[in-house]
Amino acid sequence: MKILTKDFKNKIKEILIKDKSILISGNHNPDGDSLGGSLGLKHLLKNAGYYVTVIMPSNMPEYLEWMPGAEDILIYKKGLTDKVIE
Repeated sequence: MKILTKDFKNKIKEILIKDKSILISGNHNPDGDSLGGSLGLKHLLKNAGYYVTVIMPSNMPEYLEWMPGAEDILIYKKGLTDKVIE
């Protein structure tokens, strides 16, 4: 079973060639998988030369604040972080 089609891969390539700013959004009440995946992707893209912002719709649990890059995660607050999304 193919998960990533050729069209999907080509679209991702187009986006990554065109845009150097990437926004990664996690889920409400993020767990370790959500945070770890978001931060891992952030570090991968940042090391490849992209400007990356991670934003979450709610606070992360304190026991996950040790993750590298967790201190840079923005918590969405209507009106305050809307400029980041534009």
